[in-house]
Amino acid sequence: MTSPCTTPGGDFARAILEGIAHELHHQIQGITPLVGEITDIYTAGGISQFDTFNQIQADIYNRPVVALEDNATAAGVWISTVVTLQHYRSYSQAHQQIARHQHTRRFLPQTDNVALYQAQTVKSRIVQEHIYS
Repeated sequence: MTSPCTTPGGDFARAILEGIAHELHHQIQGITPLVGEITDIYTAGGISQFDTFNQIQADIYNRPVVALEDNATAAGVWISTVVTLQHYRSYSQAHQQIARHQHTRRFLPQTDNVALYQAQTVKSRIVQEHIYS
């Protein structure tokens, strides 16, 4: 006979979000040598409206997370269009122009949480090494 889950639903949901953020952090670490240092993380779309997840990401990545409140798809289409039509010389230049008009929310890493997540990452790597060795 199995015992029922005694973990509150909110804790379980948070654990799932933390797992997603840890995996994204692993991917960010993987591309950093290819693209250079990544200082800020920009997020858009449905889940970016969830402030708790944005804060989890900032704490796990130990970087500011900027959540775009406007339609990022439309902004991306506008940027691609104006660069293609040569109204701006680069994507960066076009992005700077539209960024002045976008509404954002910025989430900064919280030192205590960063330390907790970093310790958790070390423990997780040790467990993974034992499993996969």
